[in-house]
Amino acid sequence: MRCTPLIVWASHISSDDKFKEILVADIQLTHPSEFVQDVQFTYAVIMRYLLRNPNNQKRAQEAIALGIQFA
Repeated sequence: MRCTPLIVWASHISSDDKFKEILVADIQLTHPSEFVQDVQFTYAVIMRYLLRNPNNQKRAQEAIALGIQFA
């Protein structure tokens, strides 16, 4: 996805609201649909979790569970 470099850059941001604000500002350039923005934000939350937890053996399952909460 085109947003992956932005997710990597913003992965240090702890506030979900600020993280979403940054991502949605970029996503709106190409996708005005709120549904698409929500889907991409869910993807971003999952990616951010994976980036922040490189040594967690259960990170894939936990990332998906986190993504479901945001979906």
